[in-house]
Amino acid sequence: MANLSTLVRYNVKKLHNSTGSIEKDTKQKQSEVKVDEIILDHDAVPCPKKLNALIENHDKFNNTWSNQRPDLPSPSEYHQSIASIAVYAGWNDQEIADAIIAWQRTWNNANIQKVMRPDYVKRTIAKARLSVSIESDVDRVEKSDNLSSEKKQRYLEIIAEALGSSVSRVLRQGNENTQYSIIVLDERGNEREVVIGSSSDLLSITKFRAKMFNVTGIAIPPMKPRPWYRLCQFLFRLSDVIEDDAASEVEMAKEWLEQFFDDRLYSCNINDEDQTSDQWEYHLTQNNPFKRNGNICVHASEFLRFIRFCIQHKNYELRDVTRVLRRMGFTQEKINAVYNDRNYCRRYWVIPLHQYKSRRQKRL
Repeated sequence: MANLSTLVRYNVKKLHNSTGSIEKDTKQKQSEVKVDEIILDHDAVPCPKKLNALIENHDKFNNTWSNQRPDLPSPSEYHQSIASIAVYAGWNDQEIADAIIAWQRTWNNANIQKVMRPDYVKRTIAKARLSVSIESDVDRVEKSDNLSSEKKQRYLEIIAEALGSSVSRVLRQGNENTQYSIIVLDERGNEREVVIGSSSDLLSITKFRAKMFNVTGIAIPPMKPRPWYRLCQFLFRLSDVIEDDAASEVEMAKEWLEQFFDDRLYSCNINDEDQTSDQWEYHLTQNNPFKRNGNICVHASEFLRFIRFCIQHKNYELRDVTRVLRRMGFTQEKINAVYNDRNYCRRYWVIPLHQYKSRRQKRL
C-alpha cells in the first residue's frame, strides 16, 4: 500500500466527519446558496413561453409537469425535479416558485399549503441550484496531475457532498485490470481505505454503496444512472496512480496465498473440480482454508500466521493481510457451521472460485 503518511492531508474541518455533520453541512451549504426574495401566490402561473418551451423540448419535464413520473413517489420529489430542470433552463427563482405552486395546485390542491411556505420553496430551489453548481464543477474538473492542491481539495469536497462521506484521496492501481480504492476520513480524522475493486465495481452503484457502507457505516443516497456515471468519471479524473511498490505487494501476497493453499491442500485443493471441500465444517473449526458453495474461504489470522512462520515475514500485520485480500477481490463474511453437535461462527474472507481461477490464469 502507498505510504499515506507522506501524502498531502486535507483540512478535516472542511470535510464531513460523521453522518450528523454531513446533514448539518449539507443544510449549511444549501443556506449559502443565494435565493432571491419570492412572492408565493396561490394563483401563480409560470411564464407560458418558457413553460411551453420546456414541455416541448424536455421529455422529463413534460412527464413531470403531467404527473407521469412513477419514479417520483411524492409531491416533494416532483417539486425538486421541476426546480432542478428549471434551474438548468435558466429560470429565475420567482419563475421556479410559480411553477411549483402551479403544479401543486393542478395535481394536489388539497395540500397546497405546503408550497405556500417560503422556507420550503426556498430550500427546494437552493437544493436545485446547489446540485447544478456541483455538476458544473464536475464538468470543469481538470486531470489530476494538473490540479493545484486548492482545486483538488474543492473537488474532493464535491465528492464528499455527493457520497455523504469524507474523502481525502482516490487511488488507481494499474492501467490494465485497474483496481480502485477511496481513502475516507473517519470521525477522528483517521484515514481508512475502501477497496472498490475493478472498473465494473466502480460503475455499479449497488456494489459501490455496499463497499462504502461496510467500511464507513454510511449509506450513500440513491443516485440515478446518469449522474452516477458522471461522478465515476469525476473519480477517475481525480485518481492518483498507486506507486509500483504497492502493486508489487499485492502480487507478492498472491504468491503467498498460492503457497498457503499448497500447504493446506488437504482442506482446500484449488485445482480439483469440487465446489465444496470435504468436511469443510471441520476445517472451519481449525481456521483452515476451504471451498464452500463455489467460494474459496480464507481465515485472515491463519493466513497471517502462515506468512509470519512459513514465509518468515515477521513484520506483516493483520491489517496488511485484510488490505491485500480486499485488493485481490475477497470480501468478509460470517460463516456458521455445526460440527460434533457444536455451533461455530467464524469470520472468513471469501471470493468466488471461478473469479479467483480467472485472475490466477491471467497472472500465469
